Amino acid sequence: MYTDGGPDHRLTFFSVQLSLIALFLNLNLDLLVVGRTAPHHSWRNPVERIMSVINLGLQCVGMMRKEGSTDFEKTIKNANNLKAVRAAVKEKYSYEVSACLLPPQQLVNSITSRLTLKGEPFSLFDGASDEEMEAFFEVLHLVDSSVDISDTSKSALQRMPKMQAFSDHCCQLRHYSFCVKKCGSSDCNICKPLRMDSELYKKVHFLPDPVMGPDDHYKPFVDVYGTPTTEEGRPSLMQRKKAKTLTYSPSEQHAQNVGVVVQCDECDKWRLLFSKRKLSVKERAQLEEVIAEISYTCGATVDDLVLPDNLKSIGIRSHSCSDPIEKIYYSAYKDDLICIHCGSANSLTTPTSSDAFYPYCVNCSSLDRIHTRQ
Repeated sequence: MYTDGGPDHRLTFFSVQLSLIALFLNLNLDLLVVGRTAPHHSWRNPVERIMSVINLGLQCVGMMRKEGSTDFEKTIKNANNLKAVRAAVKEKYSYEVSACLLPPQQLVNSITSRLTLKGEPFSLFDGASDEEMEAFFEVLHLVDSSVDISDTSKSALQRMPKMQAFSDHCCQLRHYSFCVKKCGSSDCNICKPLRMDSELYKKVHFLPDPVMGPDDHYKPFVDVYGTPTTEEGRPSLMQRKKAKTLTYSPSEQHAQNVGVVVQCDECDKWRLLFSKRKLSVKERAQLEEVIAEISYTCGATVDDLVLPDNLKSIGIRSHSCSDPIEKIYYSAYKDDLICIHCGSANSLTTPTSSDAFYPYCVNCSSLDRIHTRQ
């Protein structure tokens, strides 16, 4: 399987990993390999190539949902975010939402059914019902009866010892891939027996990681398939040669002089920009426009960002995606707390005094605490 890595297919999410394990078990597969494209490279995904055809079908088409009951419309209007909308719908209005969305769904189905790609018409299907999804995930209870689909956070895995054992035994998690594979042993009590020939299965391996060769190019797939590999060759984990480095020790004031941060497209962590002189309002607005248009990944230098000449005074530290958020961030942006490990602003455990830990989210609660005195 190959996806563009959106939130519903982000392989680093435990909820996505559980759904893939359920797929592996329901189909009784010997090997499941799932990959996702790097940020801004979804053009490499074959599925994305149909978007131009769909865009042709949706040219000049306007859609509006059907109006619901007075109570429904009032409840939706008063919901402050998508989470509140979902809670209200799940509690009382699930049927009404389906009825409201039926007209635009029928319109889209009518248009899409008339589209073709290389002479083949598009196929349409309905989304899975709640009952079908519950039945699909029921297979996970064969691995661990404590699996709770309502709690799919990373911390929940610690409360599922048998699922943890299955994950360690059968799964390989990488930043851009996730594999589930039977061990092939006839006396294994964790995974099922093989379906394919055992001798042939000996030639089947996990998807290898890219491995850098001596010429600074990645080795061919055939040279690394079946060999032990790690993620050391992933670009965002490699320290790039810096064309420009900070010539001074960055401080809180240097960060406030810029007042703008940049987010890594791979790890979603915020990285600080520094300057010895304070940017004007016009320069800061110009910088924000430049940042909005670029694709930044940890390890990139300011030279890689291609800033205008009047912003050449700005610097950035060299990072890898495994680095935590810079501690200066919490003094320069006191009112904007985020998890020091992943940069998330959700479900934070925040410091209550100067003698405390930097904030961390529930998904990173198993990681080492970073004390504010460190």
